[in-house]
Amino acid sequence: MGDQPVHRHLGLRSRGELDGAGIDVLHATGEDHRQPFPPALRVGHGAGIIGGDADQDDPTALPTHGGGLVDDLVRSGKVNYIGISDTPAWVVSQANTLADLRGWSRFVGLQIEYSLIQRTPERELLPMARALDITVTPWAVLGGGVLTGKYTGDPEQDEQADRKRTPSEKRLSKRNLAIAEVVKQVSSETGKSPSQIAINWVRQQPGQIIPILGARKAEQLVDNLGCLEWSLSEDHLAKLDEVSACLLY
Repeated sequence: MGDQPVHRHLGLRSRGELDGAGIDVLHATGEDHRQPFPPALRVGHGAGIIGGDADQDDPTALPTHGGGLVDDLVRSGKVNYIGISDTPAWVVSQANTLADLRGWSRFVGLQIEYSLIQRTPERELLPMARALDITVTPWAVLGGGVLTGKYTGDPEQDEQADRKRTPSEKRLSKRNLAIAEVVKQVSSETGKSPSQIAINWVRQQPGQIIPILGARKAEQLVDNLGCLEWSLSEDHLAKLDEVSACLLY
């Protein structure tokens, strides 16, 4: 394996294509969850590396036999670990149970959408990840920009803030804008950016969580990384929990 981690899109057609590639985490994606046998262990219709997903419609993607292919990649040293993206808890838990029983390599990473405005993973996915010792790498931790503080709820101002996004988009709901408003309040009280507030809320949740940053500009990335230098207080966490609470049943 090389010294530098690989975080790029990878559409695999055969084992041979991995020759010379140093892959840290191979993420299975695009599975058919209706199949009786956990398709996660077969890597069915494509695979991707953190930072990019595979072409789910590629007919030349990895073959779907047994669990051997993924396990072979790990045992051969071409892949260090395997993860899975946006997959129901029952599929992941069944897959890891069978992997343990059969001596295969198990999933150690789970990539899902999770943020102050999207807390439904707290119903099943996050408890499962904690129980099975799976690291979670959430995406859209800023809620597609809603939690950065640039949206106000005013149609004209919001259109100017992002002309690609219409105020009627689902993420710009009254509930989400109310959450964003509290994020801005905490930002004012701490002197930190709204983005850092939102990222740290995710980072400070129970379990092993490593947020995926989706910054498009260097200054955004620098600001996002600033969250590592401090932590939200218990009072601020409780305030954010209260405004973003969702039914877990």
